[in-house]
Amino acid sequence: MTDTPRRFGVVVGVSDFAPSEQISQIPFATKDAAKVYETLRDECGFSTKRLKLLASTKPDDIDGGIEAPTRPNILNALKYAAETAGEDDLILLFVASHGVEISSVPYLLTADTRMNVVKETAIDTTEINEIL
Repeated sequence: MTDTPRRFGVVVGVSDFAPSEQISQIPFATKDAAKVYETLRDECGFSTKRLKLLASTKPDDIDGGIEAPTRPNILNALKYAAETAGEDDLILLFVASHGVEISSVPYLLTADTRMNVVKETAIDTTEINEIL
């Protein structure tokens, strides 16, 4: 255990979805996620070593690499934070995307979501809770 709690952040912005899926694009989701990332980094003491940006496009003002906001990438980032964080550490998850509810279960849509298999390609929020 460390003396000072560490801060982990997973910041997701999904602006672009497959056109064939008829999911409306969200033009500002990536910009919103980038702004949250910058604020956490510059104003809130989050180290870039423990702060992950997953976005549809790379914002000009973000240094370093980002990953596409796909289901596997988002789950991998969450699992890393959950497995690395200690008992007193903070994990912040920010998501700018669409969501759907199927049989009273909410799902977050990712860049690789396919509506005909949404349960397998979106992220069930109970899965997020289990990881964290």
